[in-house]
Amino acid sequence: MPGEDRQIVAAVVEQAEKLLEEGRAAEAVEILIVGTTAFPESARLWNRLGSVFAGQGDRVAALGYYIRAFEIDPGHRETVVDCFRMFRRAGDDEDALDLAAAYVDLRPEDHRFAADLADARREIARKKTRPAGERQSS
Repeated sequence: MPGEDRQIVAAVVEQAEKLLEEGRAAEAVEILIVGTTAFPESARLWNRLGSVFAGQGDRVAALGYYIRAFEIDPGHRETVVDCFRMFRRAGDDEDALDLAAAYVDLRPEDHRFAADLADARREIARKKTRPAGERQSS
């Protein structure tokens, strides 16, 4: 994407973020949809749209937008992280780990993400071995 287009995309995302901070999610979605219409190959816009819906608890819509971002850029780190978090919050640990492992296979140079994946695997393994009813420490 040319530099000028990246600046416009960044401005659209920034405006959507401001609207979200003000509690105006519907308007943020409208702006992001206009952005995806103008820049349909921007994984960043599709990802952000997915994140808005994930934040509202609409996992089906969020996943559709995340998938579109992945179609554009299978290695879009921000989408992987956001989708991973959505799966984890929903208790879909195996899907989260599968997604993260696929990203690490695609981008082995991302050592930080690989380390985060290893941490998540350990945390999930501990959770599986924790006796029922035992609370997780914060």
